[in-house]
Amino acid sequence: MKAILSLFLLFVAHICFAQDTTYLNVKLQPSTKSNYQYYEIRKPDAVTMAPEQVVKVTRYYRNSVKQMTGYVLANDTAKRVGLYTYFEERGRMKSIYLYDYKRSIKYFLNTYNYFKKIEACDADVDLGISLYLDGHMKRSGFYLSDRSSATRISRKMCTWQRYNPFTENIIEVTDYNHGVMDGRHFHYHGNGKLWREEYYKDGKKTGVWKKYWYDGSLRKKITIKSNK
Repeated sequence: MKAILSLFLLFVAHICFAQDTTYLNVKLQPSTKSNYQYYEIRKPDAVTMAPEQVVKVTRYYRNSVKQMTGYVLANDTAKRVGLYTYFEERGRMKSIYLYDYKRSIKYFLNTYNYFKKIEACDADVDLGISLYLDGHMKRSGFYLSDRSSATRISRKMCTWQRYNPFTENIIEVTDYNHGVMDGRHFHYHGNGKLWREEYYKDGKKTGVWKKYWYDGSLRKKITIKSNK
């Protein structure tokens, strides 16, 4: 079995290297064929994000296991757009990103059920989803970022959610505005009922905060004084 797998990987590597290949170092900067950490292949794809065509990008580890798949604009190959999926070196999917969310979601909504569990954001943002080892959602959220940069400098936006590792029920909801908490900061019991109800405005505590028992009944309520 190991021999068959080795032959298969060699075959994949042969096919990939026969195409136009870019070699990258550990920082995803151009490298040489003799000293690389990843290699990347770009080719036109059938996906069309009207009115523009896109190019599919596939990046591999040295062992020819897929590390990432995604898209860039055909007329601006530095600009990421659409669905990006990242994998660990053993092949397990570890995270998903949807660049240019408002534009891309209609093309990729049905690709993963994850997208249907997330509160939509109307700002010009990207979406990120991290996963547990078994594929359950771990965290999701939107951010503002430079899509042409290999190393994203991002600020949280709209709604961020954390999920129960066993049920995928939401266990935390936090609203952000340009990297600052602004709106809800809710925590949930394991049964899905609200546990802590808290609010922020421009990063400061505000409003009426409440705590609930496991059955959903009110446990405690306080009113936050200004400038806290």
